[in-house]
Amino acid sequence: MMMMKGPHKLVDGKVLALMMIATGQMHVCGRDFQEADVKALDSYMHRCKLGAFRVGRAVKLASAAASPNNSEAQKQQAVFALNELRVAARKEFAKLRQIQRNRFMRCWQEMVGAQDVRKDDLCAMPLGTVPNNALKEVQG
Repeated sequence: MMMMKGPHKLVDGKVLALMMIATGQMHVCGRDFQEADVKALDSYMHRCKLGAFRVGRAVKLASAAASPNNSEAQKQQAVFALNELRVAARKEFAKLRQIQRNRFMRCWQEMVGAQDVRKDDLCAMPLGTVPNNALKEVQG
């Protein structure tokens, strides 16, 4: 397994954008995202055609909701739009997670064979984990 050293971390851009929108957190991977980072992530999402989820839009809506220059109606409209965006991001993230689980389950079944592997067992496991007895089957 190759370990990276240095200030950069490889992440899935779509998952990163969805998590930032869903949680409203701008502190990710051990650092605060700056305006340039948000623009770069939004550009990546657009360039790779990964959907309409843009962190920059969420940031603008949050700013509009908190701005003393906006009327109460404008603030409420921004809060409503931001909440809708966050709910949609959570739903999309759940879809991606289910896709990842299904792919993992197919790979796992191919690797160890369909015997002794139940769908319920794999769906209950956190992503990226393997049951202890399964490792013995593969190694033995």
